[in-house]
Amino acid sequence: MLWPHEIKSTLGLDGSIQDLWLEPVALVPHGLPIGLCQPVQFHPSARHDGLLAIDVRNLKAGLTYDVEFDDRRKQITDALTREEKTMIETTFREYDIDGDGTIDKEECTELVRVRSEQRRAAVDEQYLRYLEDNPTNPDASEEAEQLKREQYQKIQEAQDKMLSMYEHADLDGNGRLTLEEFALAESWWMKCTIDPDKIAVFH
Repeated sequence: MLWPHEIKSTLGLDGSIQDLWLEPVALVPHGLPIGLCQPVQFHPSARHDGLLAIDVRNLKAGLTYDVEFDDRRKQITDALTREEKTMIETTFREYDIDGDGTIDKEECTELVRVRSEQRRAAVDEQYLRYLEDNPTNPDASEEAEQLKREQYQKIQEAQDKMLSMYEHADLDGNGRLTLEEFALAESWWMKCTIDPDKIAVFH
């Protein structure tokens, strides 16, 4: 049996934005006359609890197959609110330093660095405010210090993940993100990043 995750792994989509929003649905023989290019669909496998798969006996040896995907990327960006779209466009213009309509790796790295600094500053502010509110409680101080370290670690992990997502958002592999590619990465950021500005870290 051939599984969708094996197709994604072969194409290097694992852990990428495409992994989130592209799902293989069929393999199409490449280079054959149109009448012979019948897609081989992924179907639920009764022997594997209904998981989608292709029986490899339906594939012909020696042929090259193109992957047909269910592409949900446009649905993701269409689902953004007007405010979110404006925020993404504003950020894109701010970090498109050379004004060429794309953001390169260096510009993405600077964006992530600034965001991480802002979030560490927000954690520090909450930490100091918590200590001020609990001046005579040594246990609270120790707990707050531990929480701060944990938040720093989460920010570092988010930073590394965001850099990786920007890299994988480069759908055409030219080393630069268009606004559309950037919007996909930002959609992930908005939904998956813990933002100390919005969450009370210290209780």
